[in-house]
Amino acid sequence: MNLSLYRLTSNSKNTLSFMLVDSDFFGFVPEDAWHEEKIKGETRIPEGIYDVKWTESPRFGHTFEIMNVPGYTGVRFHVLNDFRETEGCVGAAWAVAKVKEKGIDIWRTSQSGLAMEEFNKRLHLAENAGETIRIRITDELLRLPELW
Repeated sequence: MNLSLYRLTSNSKNTLSFMLVDSDFFGFVPEDAWHEEKIKGETRIPEGIYDVKWTESPRFGHTFEIMNVPGYTGVRFHVLNDFRETEGCVGAAWAVAKVKEKGIDIWRTSQSGLAMEEFNKRLHLAENAGETIRIRITDELLRLPELW
């Protein structure tokens, strides 16, 4: 199974991305911002291709984990509503809205619980079928401060 995460746009606080499962649109992903030097809990993971495995997390129980991310450990897929919940992790949602906080655009998602339930079902089916699961993360498609 191939997962693709495409980063649409970002600012100093957060990034809006979207995810494909195989080649089908799956949902929106709120992420941390990019920082030249990693800031713990505030910097998104680097672009690249990573394996995904079902592993045990002390915080989340069993979840799918993005493996071997340089400079990061425990990068998980879980329910997320905005960048403040990520700490480098990834989670899809089926709706997105832009709000302003202190003059900065913040991307908030909703229906993440439903999206992640479906996401986990699909990944379990692939895993049970013996498929290798990988995610390709691609930096900004739009080099603009706003989508609109």
